[in-house]
Amino acid sequence: MITVLGGFFLVAALYVAVANWACAIVSLRNQRKGIDRHHSMIPVVTLWLAFFAMVMWPYWPGEWALLIPILDIANLNLLFTPVYLIVHLWRKRGAGHKSQD
Repeated sequence: MITVLGGFFLVAALYVAVANWACAIVSLRNQRKGIDRHHSMIPVVTLWLAFFAMVMWPYWPGEWALLIPILDIANLNLLFTPVYLIVHLWRKRGAGHKSQD
């Protein structure tokens, strides 16, 4: 029974990761077409689902289940957002100083 539950969590994590990638692709296509419609992604959920699958699954995939949240674009986006914001604010601050000259 616990193996089935672990498999369910693994499939749910895969489903959320694929849905996040689909949302990112659709949002990018809409942006390129000029459509003001954004599809939101769900970060961190795949991490919890994969962790539960790893704990409950007695055989394979074990630690391999953690590849799902690593490859999920929502988690990658959440991880790299602080770097993007720092670069963006740095450029904005530099542009503000140039306009004062």
